[in-house]
Amino acid sequence: MGNKRKRDKLTEEETYQSKKCNTRSPSTDRESKENYSVDVNRKIIRHHPDCENLHIFHVNLISEFASKPVYSGPVPCLTPVRQTRTEPSKTLPYSKRLMRVWAQETYFDLGEIDAYRDDTFCYKLSIEEVHLPSRCLQHQTQMNEVLRLALVKWITDVHHRLYLCQETLFKTVNIIDRFFSLVDVHTESLQMLALASLLIASKYEEVIPPDIDELLEEINVKKNYRILLKKFERFILKAISFNLSHPTSLYFLEYYADVCIRNADLSCIEALKNSLATCRLVLELSLQDYQLSQIKPSLLSICLWLQNISNSKEISGFFVPNEYYSSSAFNDCFNKVSWLISNLRRRYPDLDTISKWYKS
Repeated sequence: MGNKRKRDKLTEEETYQSKKCNTRSPSTDRESKENYSVDVNRKIIRHHPDCENLHIFHVNLISEFASKPVYSGPVPCLTPVRQTRTEPSKTLPYSKRLMRVWAQETYFDLGEIDAYRDDTFCYKLSIEEVHLPSRCLQHQTQMNEVLRLALVKWITDVHHRLYLCQETLFKTVNIIDRFFSLVDVHTESLQMLALASLLIASKYEEVIPPDIDELLEEINVKKNYRILLKKFERFILKAISFNLSHPTSLYFLEYYADVCIRNADLSCIEALKNSLATCRLVLELSLQDYQLSQIKPSLLSICLWLQNISNSKEISGFFVPNEYYSSSAFNDCFNKVSWLISNLRRRYPDLDTISKWYKS
């Protein structure tokens, strides 16, 4: 009888220990998930060594450039994003990041829609002035060009950490500027405004848009700010009348480059692709400049493209200024872009090497 009770007692203790071992706290689950994500990260990096270097940008654009204007004018111009290597988002799994990178490879495949390419271009050309946020800071009481510059620099850094496509950044800045032209914004709301604009643009452009928690992680706030971010998103969409089809300067640049590459000799194609990569880099930097943001996207793109391909005699002369632009507007924009590129190349002779990360 005593042995039976002893045996039953041992059985109960073993059952209790078994249940205790199988029961894990939430912190234990979180640690195991983190360890698993680290293991997945190592596997991806090992099989894809270029993944971590894919979005290194503005490598040698040092901070001294921030305090000096790019071209002669009354206002300070663009400042590059910090030259250090961009750290990935803490909340972004490497598997999702890699999927975003792969999704960008066929983003601007204009060949598949060749039949509608020119019609789409003409339509976007006709509506670009409708969505151009001209003098968006004119009625702002607390905002100025310096604050806008800092805001665009910051959201560009967030955009790169989340491995989003470049068109998303251009749409984000356009949404921010359009909102500035409609609503007087307080400085305390700038980061939330930028994140909500990035969320809207990501939902429109990305195959895998970022989660709200990923965006909130960038400003180190608690998850109960989700409701506030959603309210900002709804408020912005109502302010801009849910119109997200605005053309960006990146679209026009890709169109001009695609036309050139299709009509170029085989010996010039590689040079054109290198010029396109440089234009993508410079065009992204131009988002930070308030004066350049007042120019029509198509005009800014064609001036930048002409300036880059005119360095080589074999690939020059593809485009002549259209009657769509006045000669004074074209010359003014071309001079600003020329000054910008010449200053960049003078300060950073390896600009073409930096821009290789923008080459598709």
